[in-house]
Amino acid sequence: LGAVMQYRPIELAALEIPVTALYGANDIVEGADMEKWRRLTTAAFCCHRFDGGHFYLFQRAPVLSDIILSGLVMLNA
Repeated sequence: LGAVMQYRPIELAALEIPVTALYGANDIVEGADMEKWRRLTTAAFCCHRFDGGHFYLFQRAPVLSDIILSGLVMLNA
């Protein structure tokens, strides 16, 4: 937890591609923190919250793969 609490991001130029943020509702990160990813893109941004903690993705693999594939389709459009 110490490394997470001490991390300070560097400022980077925004990307010109869509960004999708995924997180578990019971993990240590909160929705407001995930929304900060929005500033990293000038394109579309979406944020998905899932039930569960840090390892929510193991129970949600089909849904996650659909979200990832949709994002890849947007890149090729």
